[in-house]
Amino acid sequence: MPHVNVRINRGATPKVASAFLAALTNAVHEEKGDAVAMICVTLQADEVLSFGNDAEAPCAVVDMTATAFNADITARLTRRFTEVLGDAFGIPAERMYVFFREMPPELRHMVGWNGRTFLELRPNIHAV
Repeated sequence: MPHVNVRINRGATPKVASAFLAALTNAVHEEKGDAVAMICVTLQADEVLSFGNDAEAPCAVVDMTATAFNADITARLTRRFTEVLGDAFGIPAERMYVFFREMPPELRHMVGWNGRTFLELRPNIHAV
C-alpha cells in the first residue's frame, strides 16, 4: 500500500510530472518489492516551501507511508528518491527531507484498497 507524496517548490509540465511519477513508482517497486499496481505517488508542484530559510532555491519534502520498512529499505529509497528529484527538478540532496511512516498492524484497518481494508487483505504483515 505504499503512498509517496512529494511536495516541491518548482513547476512541472505534464510530461515531466508523468516521467517523475513513473520513475518514483519504479524506484519503490525495485527497492521495496511492492506491486506497481498498488503503489500510489502524488506530486504537489509549485508549493510554497522554504529550506534553510530560502524559498527561492529548489527544495522538496517527501512523505512515504507503507505497511512495512526496515533500515536497509529506507536507506535505498532515500538514495533513489534523492536521485530522481535531482534529475527531474534539479533539487539538491541537501535541500530535501524524506520521511517514512510505517502503518503499524493495529492501524491497518484505517487504510482501504479495492473495497477492503489492509487488515482484511494482509493481516499478518510485519516489517521486512
